[in-house]
Amino acid sequence: MSDFEIVSVNVAQPSVLLAWSEGEVISSLDKQPVTEPLLALTTLNLEGDRQADDRPTASGQPVHGGVHQAVYAFPIEHYPRLAEITGTEVQPGYMGENVTVRGGNERDACIGRGRRNPRCRGESTPAMR
Repeated sequence: MSDFEIVSVNVAQPSVLLAWSEGEVISSLDKQPVTEPLLALTTLNLEGDRQADDRPTASGQPVHGGVHQAVYAFPIEHYPRLAEITGTEVQPGYMGENVTVRGGNERDACIGRGRRNPRCRGESTPAMR
């Protein structure tokens, strides 16, 4: 099991991401850091976070959130390259992640492999699409 540092915990509520002539695009992608010292984690999501798209997939699981994808983590080590590509300043939550981490990336994540931090523990699971 590998150690990692939590840089930021981020949540969002559904809001208008884009307004088109055909209609609005509603999303919870615009995650913002929270300052609460403790948040509940349920089988659906992290407290204060809500999925905008809760349609079921063919397997019956929700498109976003749910037992095997309640929290999305993203490594801060990728942020400098993202800033270079986008030409903008990127902050924790920019990629829609609930947890911005340091000390591990997708090469380190193996399905079923645990991750730990003194304050929490998680396990890598595949995205259910």
